[in-house]
Amino acid sequence: DLFCKCALNKDRVAIFGDYDCDGITSSAMLKTLCSVFNLRCDVFIPSRFDHGYGLNPKSVDAFIKSFSTPPKLLICADCGSNSEEEILKFKEFGIEHIIIIDHHIIDENKKSKSMDALVNWHLNEDSKEMCTTGECFQFIRGIRYLTKKVDPIQFLAYAALGTLADISPIQGDNRIIVKNGLSREALNRMPYCGLTSLIERANLDVDSITQKDI
Repeated sequence: DLFCKCALNKDRVAIFGDYDCDGITSSAMLKTLCSVFNLRCDVFIPSRFDHGYGLNPKSVDAFIKSFSTPPKLLICADCGSNSEEEILKFKEFGIEHIIIIDHHIIDENKKSKSMDALVNWHLNEDSKEMCTTGECFQFIRGIRYLTKKVDPIQFLAYAALGTLADISPIQGDNRIIVKNGLSREALNRMPYCGLTSLIERANLDVDSITQKDI
């Protein structure tokens, strides 16, 4: 609902992603989602060497310095569940809405409480393990349900890539995502050529990509 409201108002969006495959792929999915709605979207990926891991004082300061004016909506991908101090700093900068999509264990002593929405499979004891790309795929399916404007299959190969690279258990929904996301149909439905170009450079057969290949 929050994303759709921002999309309707053509608000500016920013993505703060992690620097591993899960975080980068999730950021690409969310950036592509914004492009479907013609939203301006800036992506910030911290440097492993200059900023360190996840949301921390260095990475937050670097993010803020990259903006002359704050975006209306910030989506943190693959980080943020335990970053209350950093979320408050984003709010002080002037970011009005913050969505966290993350799969890491939640520390109740550090849990982010100032965000507007938190997507994390740990919140429900009945949920099965899923990495951030899987959660982003389900998030996009939710947008599809509300707007009928998004084609989730365009994002399926990205979700499969992140699920495998982050060593998520290939069971249940994860298995469905991977099995279908590595198909030619899913790869052909991607809006950009980056992943298919990597597949070609690696001399892989698009009809028989394996977990080992990823």
